[in-house]
Amino acid sequence: MTDYEDILHAARPVSRRHSPMSREKRAAQFMPFAALSGYEEAIDEAARRTEPRPVLDEGAQAALDAAFRLLAARAGEHPRIRLIRFLPDHAKPGGRCVEVCGTLRRVDVCTRQLAFQGGECVPMDDVVAVDCDLLRDGD
Repeated sequence: MTDYEDILHAARPVSRRHSPMSREKRAAQFMPFAALSGYEEAIDEAARRTEPRPVLDEGAQAALDAAFRLLAARAGEHPRIRLIRFLPDHAKPGGRCVEVCGTLRRVDVCTRQLAFQGGECVPMDDVVAVDCDLLRDGD
């Protein structure tokens, strides 16, 4: 026999002042405590890589400017264009290059933006490369 034989099979005490706790509340007392909440997200953010903004040489920049002039002159034809743009990161230095495809609505030379049908606008300064049938035709 053990020293606890007298209480081993005794009924559980019931308080007269407090109502019994629900199983969910009782289980919550024993749930693991996250002392470092947000730590995993901070580690993931620190590990996320960004690329530096591409720097175009003079020849590539001149070709890009010529393409913008041609697109501005023929924007009324609403050509379908594909471009690679640098998308700056909102939280870290650098960003990433993304492809944008769409039908050109207009070229705004004052604000230096390409406006696409559907409302998207891409700053010309963020464009790294542009491709369009108009540019390949040699017009």
